[in-house]
Amino acid sequence: MTAIREAELASALKRGGSGLRGVLVHGGDEVRVAGVVDQVVKAIAAAEDVTRLSAATLRSDPVLLDDALRSQSFLGGRQLVLVSDVTDVLAILVEPVVQGPGTSNFLVLQAAGLGKSSALRSLCEGASDFLCVPVYEDRPADILDLVGKRLAASGLRMGDEAAERFMALCGTDRALALNEADKLSLYARGQSEISEADVMACCGDQASYGLDGAIDAALSGDSLAADRMLHSLDDSDWRSVLPILAAHVSRLSTLRVDADRLGGIEAALRAARPPVFFGRKQAFSQQLRAFDGEAVLRVQSAVEKAVEDSRRTPDLAHGIISRLFFSIAAEARRGLRG
Repeated sequence: MTAIREAELASALKRGGSGLRGVLVHGGDEVRVAGVVDQVVKAIAAAEDVTRLSAATLRSDPVLLDDALRSQSFLGGRQLVLVSDVTDVLAILVEPVVQGPGTSNFLVLQAAGLGKSSALRSLCEGASDFLCVPVYEDRPADILDLVGKRLAASGLRMGDEAAERFMALCGTDRALALNEADKLSLYARGQSEISEADVMACCGDQASYGLDGAIDAALSGDSLAADRMLHSLDDSDWRSVLPILAAHVSRLSTLRVDADRLGGIEAALRAARPPVFFGRKQAFSQQLRAFDGEAVLRVQSAVEKAVEDSRRTPDLAHGIISRLFFSIAAEARRGLRG
């Protein structure tokens, strides 16, 4: 079946019913992909009827996939088999399942972004009883549309200036944006339009604690504070660390290029689109002083390697992330001394 949009998934699962044999969910945003996979799991099977396997496990013992797909539930419900971190390497193992005779169990494949030439993607898109859901990175317009719909359910809308301020605060962090929209709905109850002043009063700076605080601490050279904040995070925040750090460093890279092009950090911050929220300007300014263009590239490479390493050895992800934050902090201290 050809790819469907994320927003169409619930209705597609309902329409397909027992005739569907599986779903491939893929995309570069690990948190978003995991959220879509959770949606599929909850729609198809009870928690006790879910078998979770990793791609690494199947590479060492391929028979496990066939065993899981043929297993039966004690309560008679449909079993679901979730395979995470799937790549094209596993296409040859998945092919007999996708193209062979159907089983009563349901297969969910979770993968990183797959290009149009991907063997796994082509295989699943060519099967009439498989759904394929690519999860694309949110654009600012996508976030504003989601937030607008959330606010409209409460009879509210945002003016243009309020929307610009809101996006400067939240960026394309979907979870943060929707959480802040819910806060705004309560704050502005009884009004018809949310003003910029409402956004500034209600949507506080989220970077002073938690995950964003850990990232800011590392990029300013404070490795002890970064490590302390990291280890105060819960499991869901730990899963978000690398995607959010990658997005932050990407923004920093853009600002670094602008600072070099426009002749200074302040000029880059003034020209930034979307604008840098005023409560974040000091943090970005300090980070831009710590990292020149070459240093930002080194940090981006280190983040990419950490993503690959954590996928390859998920049990060691916490240690990989902790070492990454220490190395970033050391890079920042060198930059500030220089």
